Amino acid sequence: MLIDKKILIFQNLGLGDLLITVPVLKFLRTSYPDYHIEVWSKLRYSNFLSDLKVSISGKSYSLINNVREYNKSWISPLVSDKYLTATFREYLAEIFDNVELVICYLIKDSSIFINNLKTLGVKQVVSLSVSDTNNGYSKEVHRIDQQYIALKKYFPLNIGVNDFIVNLCDFEIVTNKFVSDNINRFMSSNKLQNEKIVAIHPGSSDPKKCWHQIRYSQICNRLHNELPNHKILIINGPCDSNVSTTLKNYCKFPIYLTYPYFTITELAFILKQCCVYLGNDDGVSHLAASLGVPTIAIFGPSNSNVWQPKGRNVRIVKTNVGCNPCACEVLSKCSQQYCLENVNVEQVYNEVKSVILKA
Repeated sequence: MLIDKKILIFQNLGLGDLLITVPVLKFLRTSYPDYHIEVWSKLRYSNFLSDLKVSISGKSYSLINNVREYNKSWISPLVSDKYLTATFREYLAEIFDNVELVICYLIKDSSIFINNLKTLGVKQVVSLSVSDTNNGYSKEVHRIDQQYIALKKYFPLNIGVNDFIVNLCDFEIVTNKFVSDNINRFMSSNKLQNEKIVAIHPGSSDPKKCWHQIRYSQICNRLHNELPNHKILIINGPCDSNVSTTLKNYCKFPIYLTYPYFTITELAFILKQCCVYLGNDDGVSHLAASLGVPTIAIFGPSNSNVWQPKGRNVRIVKTNVGCNPCACEVLSKCSQQYCLENVNVEQVYNEVKSVILKA
C-alpha cells in the first residue's frame, strides 16, 4: 500500500495573514505535487485554501489536501521541554506519522519546538513566525518577503522575490452549484448584475484599525452624487454588524450589504465583479488586492511597509504623525489615534475617484 508523505502547516491566522502565506503554499505544492498538504488553522478562513487549484505541468492540483481546526492543546506541549510526556509522545507519533516537513507560524522561539518534532520522526521543521527570535527579520521588510528570505535558508528557490506574491488570479477558485446559486441569488436580488460596483469594507476584526464609519458614509454620499452610475456594496463581515448599520443609517440613498455568513469563496467571487475596493488594514483588503481588484487601503497604526496588501493595483492612504507605526501594547492604550483621525475624506475620495475614472 502506497503511503502519502505529508506536509503540515500550523497557522491559526486571520484572513489577511492567511493570504500572505499563499506564496509559501504554492511553492510547496509546486515542489511536492504528490504530497499530502494539511493546514491547521481557523476553519472559516482556511477552508478557502481548499477551493484553490493550481496548474503544474498542465495538470491541476489542489493547493492543499485538508484543513484541520487548530488545536492549541496539541501544540503547547511541543514548545515545552517539560510537558511532552511518554504517553503524549506516543499519541502525537500517530499524528506525525509520515510527516516529512512541518512549517509553523506560531512559535516565538522555535528551538525546543524543532527538537521535539524531530524526536517524533519529522525530518524537517521550518519556523516562519513573524516573532520568531531566530529568524532575524528586518522590521521594514514586507511579510511576504520575510517568508521568502526564511525559505531560502532551507530550500533552493528558483524564483525571485518579486515573483513570490499573492496572486489569486493564478489559481482556479473551485465552487459548486450551491455556492454559485447563492452568489447569483444575492447579485440578482440586489440588481447588481452587470453594474459598476464599488465595494467598501468599513470594519475589521480590530476596531483600532478602522477609519470612522461616518467618514465612510461621506465617501458613499459623494460617490452617489458625483458618480451615480456606480452601485455601492458594503462588505458586512461577522464582526461588522454595528459598523455597517451605522454606515447605512448615515447614507442618504439605498446601499447594499453582503451577508455576514458568506464564505470567503463566495466573497471572493463577489469582489471579482467590483471595479474598485476601499477598506481598512484588514483581511478583506488583502483578499481584494490578491484578486486583482483595484484596492485602496487606509492604514493607521500598522506598518504598511510590512503589512500592506499586495496586488497589481494597490494604493495605501495614511498619514505620518510621529508615533505610527506603533507596538500593540502602545496601541491598546491609545485613545486619540491621530494616525487615523488625520486621514481626511478628501484624501480618500480623490484616490477612489481616480481609480474609477482610470477604469
